Amino acid sequence: MGGRGGKSGLSPGGGYGGFGSLQGLIGAMQRVQGENMGTGNGGNLFNAGEGNSNPDYTDNGNPALVKWQQQTDEDKMARYLAKLGKTATPAQDAEGYAYYQSPFQNMVIDQGLNAPVFAKLSASDFAKYVQQNGLTPIYRGWQGGASSKARFEDAQMSHTGTGMYGEGFYFGSQSTASSYSGGAVTVAALSPNARVVDLNTVRSALSGLGSRAQSAFSHSGYIAGSQFSSNSGEAQMALKMGYNVIRTDWSYVVLTRDAVVVRK
Repeated sequence: MGGRGGKSGLSPGGGYGGFGSLQGLIGAMQRVQGENMGTGNGGNLFNAGEGNSNPDYTDNGNPALVKWQQQTDEDKMARYLAKLGKTATPAQDAEGYAYYQSPFQNMVIDQGLNAPVFAKLSASDFAKYVQQNGLTPIYRGWQGGASSKARFEDAQMSHTGTGMYGEGFYFGSQSTASSYSGGAVTVAALSPNARVVDLNTVRSALSGLGSRAQSAFSHSGYIAGSQFSSNSGEAQMALKMGYNVIRTDWSYVVLTRDAVVVRK
C-alpha cells in the first residue's frame, strides 16, 4: 500500500499542533466539540471533554489509509492483514529505540502514519488548553523512568505498544499511571484531530465480518510470546472505521500521535 510520508494535521515538532497558535488550537478543539454535541458519544471515565467522535479520521486524506478504510472485499482485507503479519521489521530503529514487532506497527509504517512527532505545549499553555476546553488530562506511566519518557515523547518514529484492547499508546488516569511508573509520567490531552470510538463499538464491527476476515483481524492482534494479552485487531479495525482513539472502561488507546498534545 505505501503511505505518503505520514503527513497529518500536526506539524512535526509543532507546539500548537499545526494550528498556528494556542488560541488557534483552543478554537479548533471548541469547534469539533460543538460538532460532536448531540451525537450521544460524549461521557467517559475521565470526563476528558472528548472533541469529536465522528468517524472521519483520514490523516488528511492519506491515500494508503483511505484505501484501507474503503476496502470492502473481505478477502483483500485478510490478505493485507496477513502480509503485515509477515513483514519483517527491525528490532530497533536508527535511534536505538527497541519496539515490538507487531502487525499494527507494520501497518503504521506501511500507511505512513509514523510522523509527526508529538506536538508539545509548555506547562502554562497546556493548562490553558485543558481549562478552556473543559478537558481532563490523560496520563501514561513509565517503568523505565525519565529516559523512557523522553524517548517516547521525542522519538522520530511512532513506537506503538501492544495490549488486550488493541495496539497503540495506552493512557489512563493519573493514579493508574503513577502506580505503573518509576516516577516518570507523560501528561497529555486529546487534540482536535482525535476521533474517539468506544471499544464495544469496534468489537461489534469486528463481529459483523465474515469468518475469514474475523480470523485475519484476530491473528493480526496476536503477538506470539508477548508479555501482553493478545487482542482481536481492534486498532486495525478502529482505523478502518475512521477513528484514531479507542475508549475503554479505564483507558484511552491512542493509535496515532496527532490525536494528543503533550505537556512539556
